[in-house]
Amino acid sequence: MAEGDAAARRQQQQQQHRLSQELRRRRRGRARSGDPAAQDNHVSSPSSLGEDYEDNELVNSDEAMKKPCPVQIVVAHEDDHNFELDEEALEQILLQEHIRDLNIVVVSVAGAFRKGKSFLLDFMLRYMYNKVGKTQRLLLPWGISIPKITLALG
Repeated sequence: MAEGDAAARRQQQQQQHRLSQELRRRRRGRARSGDPAAQDNHVSSPSSLGEDYEDNELVNSDEAMKKPCPVQIVVAHEDDHNFELDEEALEQILLQEHIRDLNIVVVSVAGAFRKGKSFLLDFMLRYMYNKVGKTQRLLLPWGISIPKITLALG
């Protein structure tokens, strides 16, 4: 059984490596073409505590969409303090067969450092989970100098 698990892990790592190479190739092509989507788009995973996926194409690929993951649909431009909706990423989510007919809510919370953004998101998620009967748990870590993890939640 351990050999089968190791083989499956190796196969998954190889697949992730191929995906990563393909994304880098696409990103270089878009950067050369002047595509604004190639600039500073990343998705952070709450479970990875600050590890970034360098391009949201990873979560938009057919293979990656089979496994739930965070998707950044609002892009923050830190240089001019503006926010932009990534309509392509949102469309990729909303047009999936199992989501197409569901009601959705998009929540974006922005603000200064240590002003309760994670608390507010955590509070809303606790309410939602409690309302449907799931057990309460701390959904977002908190503390001083935690890396950005709330850019996208799955």
